[in-house]
Amino acid sequence: MLPATDTAPAVRDARPATDTVPGARDARIGPNAIIQVAEALRAHEGPQSVAAVFARAGLSAYLTTPPTAMVAQSEVRRLFAELARRPDGGRAILVDAGYRTGEYLLANRIPPFARWLLPRLPRAWATSVLVRAIRAHAWTFAGSGTVSVSRFPTTVLQINANPLAPGGCPWHAAVFETLFRALVDPSLSVRGCSCRGGGQCRFEIRPALARPASGQVQSGVMPR
Repeated sequence: MLPATDTAPAVRDARPATDTVPGARDARIGPNAIIQVAEALRAHEGPQSVAAVFARAGLSAYLTTPPTAMVAQSEVRRLFAELARRPDGGRAILVDAGYRTGEYLLANRIPPFARWLLPRLPRAWATSVLVRAIRAHAWTFAGSGTVSVSRFPTTVLQINANPLAPGGCPWHAAVFETLFRALVDPSLSVRGCSCRGGGQCRFEIRPALARPASGQVQSGVMPR
């Protein structure tokens, strides 16, 4: 539950026009794209900021009744676009929300046996298994976009026509980094997001320059 706050400023819901991305009319995104943004905002800035941001995105109702199923792509686009108006493009909040989303998936969507087995496989095998799983579930994070993968010489995930491209894709990058580090190799990092024209977003999965020591995190997306 994402509780509302009585101390938040009274900001009226502003519901932008319908999503104009081609093919977006029926596209859906997993609810954590909204839930974890609220959690990140609350952790970094407090409940008043959560209420104000969600009101400007026209999503205040989700603070009293969080989504429990897939949500409209247009709703997530509005929320991400609202954050992208910030001086840092909303990067700090979206990165934290992406890590939180990845951690939720690990705890609730990845079977325990897979969490145990994959890190014990050779890196190439574990990468192949995880990449196949990501492609199979692309509809939950890419919406109306499509996902393509190349494996050699470097593993690259690309979201074509990414509907959530504003801000350099820090949410996607953080989700991917969390999954690859936990299930393949803790030294891996996502080397940025190269967003090309038309929302062609490219994520390179590479080893960090040095394997992090126990208890340390060296993120290719952003230090936590």
